[in-house]
Amino acid sequence: MTNLNELLNEFKESINDTSKDFIFDYSANSSAYICDAISECADSKVDIYYSDRAKWFGEHWDLVNDANDELGSTGDVMQDIAQAQFLCYSNELYSDIENIILALACEYLINNGLEELSEEQHTNLNLMTYEIDSNSNFDDIADYCNENILHKGGEE
Repeated sequence: MTNLNELLNEFKESINDTSKDFIFDYSANSSAYICDAISECADSKVDIYYSDRAKWFGEHWDLVNDANDELGSTGDVMQDIAQAQFLCYSNELYSDIENIILALACEYLINNGLEELSEEQHTNLNLMTYEIDSNSNFDDIADYCNENILHKGGEE
């Protein structure tokens, strides 16, 4: 048996701060696509003040160069920095996507009264990342948990 709270803590410890913010702030909109929420989260983290962008640039100038190589320069240094920040935060979220999905699944299962996972349930949880990805919506996590772990046949 696997304790779900311990497993949730493992997933949360393995992700970056941007991903932790994402789980807390964006997972409540269950009908949203995960990729849309990732874009919204990344966009919300872009500094709005030029002084903050300039400070960020001083520590991440290489990321601005990378973003310009990947997306092209906007012709405005401050916009280039904003573009780099967006790309940076998006990449952080996408790099953690499997653990984000698994953490959200654990939270869902805990909120639905499950405290321990059997070996079969744990296997099904690990298989979720083959079916749920950033092109899924948050509802798909609940549906998968209901059908494959809680065996509720899609009920919520």
